[in-house]
Amino acid sequence: MTTTKAPRAWQRMLSGRRLDLLDPSPLDVELIDIAHGLARVARWNGQTSGDHAFSVAQHSLVVEDIFRRFNDARPQECLMALLHDAPEYVIGDMISPFKSVVGGGYKTVEKRLEAAVHLRFGLPPHPSRDLKDRIKKADTIAAYFEATVLAGFTPAEAQKFFGQPRGISKDMLMIEPLPALEAQRLFCARFAAIEAERGDGIVSFIVVSPLSRIAEMAVRHKARDMISLIAKNQAFHRPGVIAAERHLTLGMNDILFKGTGDLVAPDETHVRGIIDFAASWQQETPLLIHCWMGVSRSPAAALIAALSLAPDQSDETLARRLRAASPFATPNARLIEIGDALLGRSGRLVAAVRAIGRGADADGNAPFVLAIRDAVGG
Repeated sequence: MTTTKAPRAWQRMLSGRRLDLLDPSPLDVELIDIAHGLARVARWNGQTSGDHAFSVAQHSLVVEDIFRRFNDARPQECLMALLHDAPEYVIGDMISPFKSVVGGGYKTVEKRLEAAVHLRFGLPPHPSRDLKDRIKKADTIAAYFEATVLAGFTPAEAQKFFGQPRGISKDMLMIEPLPALEAQRLFCARFAAIEAERGDGIVSFIVVSPLSRIAEMAVRHKARDMISLIAKNQAFHRPGVIAAERHLTLGMNDILFKGTGDLVAPDETHVRGIIDFAASWQQETPLLIHCWMGVSRSPAAALIAALSLAPDQSDETLARRLRAASPFATPNARLIEIGDALLGRSGRLVAAVRAIGRGADADGNAPFVLAIRDAVGG
């Protein structure tokens, strides 16, 4: 019997990351890979004038520039505008006519990659409809000028496809094609500038991990604060980058009933510890939360911490954000019920977690990133 070998569905990046194209993880997304890739992907299938290809990285800079000119935009919105074509660092820039031929498969992969990129940088998985429309308007204006200046379209022909831009002219934009290295440098510089504006250095995400990967996650994300939700006598080593005074250990078992014998049930003291520790977190680096498998106690703690830090957000939206970040998470219901009560959510957190349902079966090897709050318009 001949065994058919499954086709490879991942790509190795120059950073060393290995990105699964069918199930991309935010943990495998790096800015330097995005910038490098986009700076070497040509718009218009390379059919543009000039000594260099007009890259997707340069296009992204132009779109974000136009977006800022036409909108009183928050930094989070500008970042999503800059990253609007980020999936193309992996799948390339497919021209619109061909996208329509390929159909839904391309869009599915594109949306999964978009979600992974956004979650990596503390953004909601996808922009809201209003924000998406505003970014698309800037994208269409950029396309008009690229078409007429670089791609051989007449103004009349471009107007049929992209409309007639108003209030902006080509001399206001960076249309002359740049060398790849310069486009890459400018993309990284603009990203850094936006990040500096986002909350004055506040880091807005939590890393949720199984015990087996806490050292790797702490180093990769530069975490300096950690909450451990682990059985009372479970021995483990605190990662060296986490100082003892910034490590909270909460001894409990992953059970839903009142503890008996050696089993310790989650209780109000544990949840108050999560809330108090989150309040003391300076948010200069991510908060790392782990349990044994990373699918029950730690996701519940992450939801509680996020709500305690951003209580004005929707419980339903937060729970959906958790599910988008992890198909495996099944937050411990007892922790969720106690957290709901202590945070005064009036049953909304319990209902939101119940609505996303039980997660898929997991092998305990699927860390993920949870954004604390949605970006404005997310």
